[in-house]
Amino acid sequence: MRINIVPKKYFHSLKVIILLLLVLNIFGLLIRNKFGVYSLHKISFWFDFDTEHNIPTYFSVFILLLSSFLLFYVGYHQYKKKENVWGWYILAAVFLFLAYDEGFQVHESFILPMKERYDLDGIFYFAWIIPFFVALIVLFVILFNFLKKLPRTTCYHFFSSGVIFVSGAIGLEMLGGWYVSNYSNNDLIWGYIYTIEELLEMFGVSYFIYGLLIYLKDECHILSVKVF
Repeated sequence: MRINIVPKKYFHSLKVIILLLLVLNIFGLLIRNKFGVYSLHKISFWFDFDTEHNIPTYFSVFILLLSSFLLFYVGYHQYKKKENVWGWYILAAVFLFLAYDEGFQVHESFILPMKERYDLDGIFYFAWIIPFFVALIVLFVILFNFLKKLPRTTCYHFFSSGVIFVSGAIGLEMLGGWYVSNYSNNDLIWGYIYTIEELLEMFGVSYFIYGLLIYLKDECHILSVKVF
């Protein structure tokens, strides 16, 4: 089976799915926190951005896996052209790990040990952000020369999507940690915080996929991808 590469078409499709999930998530937030209709809790569970093993989680895992697949595909294509591929494969491995982490919440295992050792609170309430932010800086340093050699348009897409994703995954997580440690993790404001966080993450990855598809089409001159 081959999938034709039409970047704008697939990016638009991903945006529509994200918008639909956002509307359903907000609907669930309102019926639980604003109107107190807990009888619909089981239904809203499947669309809540702060709940694991539901539709938004599966969608996030899917787009992260898709990113990993596309990165590996680009690397394989560049390898056949005898070009440097290590940067593509490193990014493919990173997105594969992020997909696994999204599905099994590996990062949460860092919270308790970090808080017990360093007595963290406030913006560091979700203490996993510290080791992951350090890992992000190390990854950026390792990949800096690789990224610098990419076409300007690709660099723009990668950098913009990274800023969007990190703003949600770390920036809004810090804001959420401050709010939870000072107020609550069971009200409408907290719901809005984690909604924006997950929205930025999903949109950031989707925009990254858009940039990858453009690279495949314009730089690698690949018009379709063989899936199986």
